[in-house]
Amino acid sequence: MRDKLFLISVAYMLALTPQWCAALQLPNRNQGQETTDDPFRSGQRGGPVLSPVENTRRPQPPPEPPPQPIPAPPATQAPPPMLPTPKRSAITVARPPQPPGDFGYSARLTTDILTRIAGGDPAATDSGATPGLGELTWGGDTRAAGLWENGQIKMHLMYSFGDSPAKFGDALQPVSAVDDGQRAFNILEVWYEHYFEYNNTWLRGGILEYNRDFYRTPYVNDLFLNRALHIGAETGNLYLHNQPAISMFPLTSAGLFGKTHFSPHIYLQAAIFDGATGPKSVQYAMPKSDGYFVAAELGWRGDVQHNLEGSKFALGGWLVLKNIDNWLGQRSNSGTYAERYLTQPAFAKNPRRSVYAIYALASMALGEHVHIFAHAAQSDPEVNRFAMSASGGIIVKGLVPGRTKDFFGAGIAYTQQSSTYVNAYNDILWANPDPDFTCDPDPLPCGIYSEEYVYEISYSLNFGSWLTLQPNYQWIIRPGTDPYLGNLSIAGLRTRFSF
Repeated sequence: MRDKLFLISVAYMLALTPQWCAALQLPNRNQGQETTDDPFRSGQRGGPVLSPVENTRRPQPPPEPPPQPIPAPPATQAPPPMLPTPKRSAITVARPPQPPGDFGYSARLTTDILTRIAGGDPAATDSGATPGLGELTWGGDTRAAGLWENGQIKMHLMYSFGDSPAKFGDALQPVSAVDDGQRAFNILEVWYEHYFEYNNTWLRGGILEYNRDFYRTPYVNDLFLNRALHIGAETGNLYLHNQPAISMFPLTSAGLFGKTHFSPHIYLQAAIFDGATGPKSVQYAMPKSDGYFVAAELGWRGDVQHNLEGSKFALGGWLVLKNIDNWLGQRSNSGTYAERYLTQPAFAKNPRRSVYAIYALASMALGEHVHIFAHAAQSDPEVNRFAMSASGGIIVKGLVPGRTKDFFGAGIAYTQQSSTYVNAYNDILWANPDPDFTCDPDPLPCGIYSEEYVYEISYSLNFGSWLTLQPNYQWIIRPGTDPYLGNLSIAGLRTRFSF
């Protein structure tokens, strides 16, 4: 009986073996034969010792094939040989974008219809003036003309007509930039320019206008009528022996101009001109006594911004090289008060060898439709009658809804005369009183002012590419620094036909 109970207990324990293996997470001999990824069946170190039946030697896997060499990359993917990088010249830059070349002619007729509203010369009886200018331009890209590449030819002819608004009362600069006292045919420019691609340089020679390239900001010269907003009086009203000293409208002279781009944005330009441009009868004669006029400008220009030309910042200057024995800017016109008494050369006993001026320009596009600008210049106050000038303003394109090509401009210009000139003039004036020029009730003559202010508002309506109508208003405070002239108010309309 005891043996039977023992055998029954052993049989019962053997029957419960699979449950014990599962509870103790031990390998089950009846499991895993179909499982290929069991770590205890894979021969890894740390597995349980298997029974002799299960520990039979498994066949060895077939040997792996020997590693094959990596094929060489195709010739197109082979790295380039290591060569020393060539040094790049500082002026070897990409050529700035050039406009499409063309060759032909264009014509333009500009007329300013001006009316004096108030102020100016109290003795003037005529309050209307219509200065005008006809222009013919011929030339263009030499390649477009069937000639060689990288060349430009230009001829710019002009004819001035009409009467001058100077009869309203002389301001320091013309109230109409197209006003020309010559009232005659003239050659403004005739030149050839060549571009040298290897060093990104332009060279131009012939009859040149200074203000075409120097002392110029976008839109200003085309939008404002008063030249005081275009260029300072120390440069725009510079005379030597009563003749214009700078090659600029309306009298120009021979010169040589060069310009180099150090990058698409940074440029340096310089020029040398004949030192005296007139009178017209000897306009292109170049005697040694004329001396030379030298100019330079270093600047940065931005890219074109949508509807507006890009920003510009520049520093420049000029130098007149010759003997100077009179006030620069002084014209001996005895019929006007402001130039009545200074008949003796200011430096007859000590002539100057040169005179200079420096200037700064800033023009910035603010978004797609607004442009602001500012000019400032300083000249030698001991020689130049005009010691300092400054101007600035704002230009807006598409101000009126639906008129996307119209321009509005508002600007102010300030000109200060040299204190040396003002003091010398007033000393002579008071030492030689003239009963025709007195400050009532003071019997003494009135001293001249030191400064002049110009305010201008202009709106340009563009009707296609052939017609522009431009209403304009100017207010000039202390015109010509003459105390006998009232503050001048002028309204006008500029008409421009382009063909």
